[in-house]
Amino acid sequence: MTDPLEHSHAVIVGAGPGIGASVARRFAREGYRLTLLARNTERLEALATSIRSQGTEVDVRAADAAEPGSFRVALEAVRAQSVRPAVLVYNAAMLVPSTLLTVSADELLEGYSVDVVGAIIAAQVFVPAMQQAKAGTVIFTSGSAAVRPSPDIATVSLGKAALRSAATMLAETVRDDGVHVVSVTVSGAVKAGTPFDPDLIADTYWRLHRQPAAEWMPEEPFDGVYDELAADTGFARASDSASVPASDRAGA
Repeated sequence: MTDPLEHSHAVIVGAGPGIGASVARRFAREGYRLTLLARNTERLEALATSIRSQGTEVDVRAADAAEPGSFRVALEAVRAQSVRPAVLVYNAAMLVPSTLLTVSADELLEGYSVDVVGAIIAAQVFVPAMQQAKAGTVIFTSGSAAVRPSPDIATVSLGKAALRSAATMLAETVRDDGVHVVSVTVSGAVKAGTPFDPDLIADTYWRLHRQPAAEWMPEEPFDGVYDELAADTGFARASDSASVPASDRAGA
């Protein structure tokens, strides 16, 4: 029977500067073909050109998770035009200041679409082939707002809490099918040269993709704390701390 997955193909939704770009480069370094999606295709093309120069095949697509209907169409086009990916990374978020007493209903709905609905749509599009193949990894980028909501970023706090729940439910649903679903709780401001360097976070995403099934958990905290062994291996050591990932609607 034909394998329904291309095991060296990763789809990254929200491949903007920061975590998204670093994850793309990390998987490219391992020989993966990439499909990158975000609202801003100009920034995507710059990233894609850089990665292509290293010999990696990169496809760039425009997709806006704030528009669930067109977003699904864009993802289904990826699914229809290539072998299904073995890796899905959802890194989109709408980070704007908001409070519950002033945020509009439209802003709440838009934030929920980007932070939660888009991730679920992406899973609906790509996970069934992973279930069929009994393999695959789905990673959602999250932050401490998922567990410690902030009144000054009410919209994203609500969204990340729901995204964390979605990851937990999806993980339970597909674990026995050999599919690894996990949310990564990034607990600080993402910045190169710090314990929250996006390249360190990308190393964690790669480790989670390669993680044995016996070690799977639905959530991976990343608090930027790493010891000498972690520094040597490029893996950050996570603990129970958790903040909002540095991402926007186009992704971190």
